[in-house]
Amino acid sequence: MIRLIIRFFTSIFRRLRGETGVDSPAPVDITAGINATGTFTDRARNRRIPFRIYSPEGLSQPAPVVLFSPGLGGSRDAAPYLGLALSKAGYIAIFLQHPGSDSSLLKGAADGAEVRKRLRAVTSDPASAAARYGDIPFVVDQIERMAVEGRFAGKIDPTRIGIAGHSYGARTVLTAAGQRAGGWGNRFQEPRISAGMPISPISQTMAMQNPAAAYGAIKIPLFHVTGTKDGMPMDETGDFDPRQRTMPFRLIPNPDQYLLVLDGADHNVFAARKAENRTPESDRLLSVVARGAVLFFDAYLKKDPQALQLLREGFRTILAPGDTFETK
Repeated sequence: MIRLIIRFFTSIFRRLRGETGVDSPAPVDITAGINATGTFTDRARNRRIPFRIYSPEGLSQPAPVVLFSPGLGGSRDAAPYLGLALSKAGYIAIFLQHPGSDSSLLKGAADGAEVRKRLRAVTSDPASAAARYGDIPFVVDQIERMAVEGRFAGKIDPTRIGIAGHSYGARTVLTAAGQRAGGWGNRFQEPRISAGMPISPISQTMAMQNPAAAYGAIKIPLFHVTGTKDGMPMDETGDFDPRQRTMPFRLIPNPDQYLLVLDGADHNVFAARKAENRTPESDRLLSVVARGAVLFFDAYLKKDPQALQLLREGFRTILAPGDTFETK
């Protein structure tokens, strides 16, 4: 009751000052957390999947889980700001590394041209894509096992699983959500995942030509993130239009879709692999992404109605001029 009274008078005070009266989401901590590393072994596919876990301190009840799929050439060390923010917000965040499309591609490359050649070769290899997409249902199986045995027994809620991913990892998110890919249809759709966050996504040719066929099976909420300078690292011509990354949001026919476009954000800022490359502006961008992620997963994994209201009505209040946020 006291909290409600305080909120009532705060709302009146803000209106008198000419403010909107809509609450802003609280800041999140992207600088601290607990993490551990390990490897999942898929004997059926002869595949070892490295992971890093960011987990909350002092869990008193089973926590929801968010998986993270890094981009092409990435590793389990990608986007630590997001793992830390999620763990601080009460999530067990499991950051994956996909063999064959991971950081091993960068080893021994003579120059940037060689790196781009290797990356292009992987993206055109259906077997590599299938191996990556197949990691998600296998890891979800492992989460169900972890919920009942080992150090996380009784600390994981396998009925509340989300997924996030950057770049090629965003494609992995969309595929797990039900996007039809290549000749596989939506074979890699993972129904045990309830919400997703594709960062730097892109629509494939099929999706542009027939959105209903490509995206019709996607029923879960998605929080799409990109930037006005979110280019294509393998595009040497500079002709790639970053606005293409907004197309999955625009073409997915189902509701509960969100789109955050950050002014000035380029492709690499979202991975934030190296702390020494961060600047005050990149920290602002990462903080906005982290706060949006926490609100989104709170709304759809924790089923928190206040988080949903803040996401839809208050999230815009933390954005800078030039940033945009759309919902449907």
